[in-house]
Amino acid sequence: MENIVIQVDSEVAKAYRKATQQQQQAALFLFSVMVKEILKSRSFDELVQEIREDVATSGLTETILQGILEDE
Repeated sequence: MENIVIQVDSEVAKAYRKATQQQQQAALFLFSVMVKEILKSRSFDELVQEIREDVATSGLTETILQGILEDE
């Protein structure tokens, strides 16, 4: 893994800082998957499908994701 610096709005930064370690890891995983797929220049539908497949492969189920989002 490598570190990069990105700018986010203050609301995202505050939410990330307040998040649990599990929530932060999930957010970083989803961010990484999304950025990787976006930079491949695929159609939106292909992008969504690939992200779903990557998320499913990682074990991050919709139930787990929903639980993380409800914790906010």
